[in-house]
Amino acid sequence: MNGYTLGIDTGGTKTLAAVADQTGRILAVGTGGPGNPDGVGMEKAQAGYDQAIGSALAAAGGVTPDAVFVGSGGVVTEDGRNLVRRLLRPSLGSAALAAQVDHDCRVALAGGLAGRPGIVLIAGTGTSCFGRVGQGREWLASGWGSLFGDEGSSHWIALEGVRAVLWAEDGRGPRTTLRETLIPALGINHPLQILDGTGDGRWDRTAIAALAPLVVAAAEADDAVASGLVDQAGQHLAAAIGAVARALELGSDAEGFEVALVGGLLRATPVRAALTAGVAREFPQARLVQPQLAPVAGAVLLALAALWGTEPDRLPADVIGQLETSSRTFGLHP
Repeated sequence: MNGYTLGIDTGGTKTLAAVADQTGRILAVGTGGPGNPDGVGMEKAQAGYDQAIGSALAAAGGVTPDAVFVGSGGVVTEDGRNLVRRLLRPSLGSAALAAQVDHDCRVALAGGLAGRPGIVLIAGTGTSCFGRVGQGREWLASGWGSLFGDEGSSHWIALEGVRAVLWAEDGRGPRTTLRETLIPALGINHPLQILDGTGDGRWDRTAIAALAPLVVAAAEADDAVASGLVDQAGQHLAAAIGAVARALELGSDAEGFEVALVGGLLRATPVRAALTAGVAREFPQARLVQPQLAPVAGAVLLALAALWGTEPDRLPADVIGQLETSSRTFGLHP
């Protein structure tokens, strides 16, 4: 055993791979395209993994990792884990068979709380909430995707904002300044033109989610409709935290519990305020905290725990410290 680990965080946008030694020191980081085959297909997902892993291992001197942990968006079944292992095979060979694979929330939690038990809330284009405590007890809430869920996410906020404009246009809803910002941002001149673009693929999930800051800005400017949507988003996100906390019986913990907040949407002040208020009403003992490590560093941490043969929260403090310090060196900001 040479004591090298490989942590991978992949999703619908990009793949990050980080190589570290057994002390927690990150040696190299590689970047590739998206690695979720559900979103981009097998060929592009394979290319994303190959590029990220290949560049990371090469930059680390061609080392062979003894422990590998992958966090992949949408992986919640054994079939999904085995699919990821097949995608790892060209880059890792037989080592891919022993790779540990789980959903991206697992590595986000490990990074967000540096291995400590608790909850992570991810809110960006989509949203999901995950908690893990002692004896491997865990629970996942929300994250059902843009078609059936993702309430409170950037995609949800933007989509509800466009719907509010359309309701105002046909008389079902109140007037809103969102008409003046969202309609031009969609590349059209009038709400009626939205029917022309719904079938040509111009407004995919990412394009719609990119409109969320316009809704947040309108809320900050006291538009009543936008403010209501932001409040609803905060309530949806708080409900996800509440579902996980109840399932893991964290509400009975007198010492409280931590919730790491991951994702660009949670940096928006109105959304953060609505979320904080919603959580405080039901779980005043919850402590909303900024993530300590990036998700890819969380994947490295979980690989280190496997290498050391221990639980993540039992890794030596100097290993966690080394991981945190070297993460900053490589610009892996949480």
